[in-house]
Amino acid sequence: MSRARHAFFHQVNARNRICLACRHLPALMVLAYLGVRVAPAAARTRSLDGLKAWLGGFVEGWRTPRGLRKPMRWRTAWKLACLGHPRVI
Repeated sequence: MSRARHAFFHQVNARNRICLACRHLPALMVLAYLGVRVAPAAARTRSLDGLKAWLGGFVEGWRTPRGLRKPMRWRTAWKLACLGHPRVI
């Protein structure tokens, strides 16, 4: 994969993660989810260019409009967690 495509992947990945979390998770879970996901994503990024692109995508995800917000209910999040699919981890 070329450097440009690799950087683009990291940028889009970070942006989309924020957009989907903000759209579909309750507000408190958004902060917890992104807090849990930042460290592993940054550690997994192998190059400085990729890390810069990932941080750029992270900022872009917060700044751009994310569309209609329709978060799941807390009851749904609890049921998913009981079934072994917690939304935060």
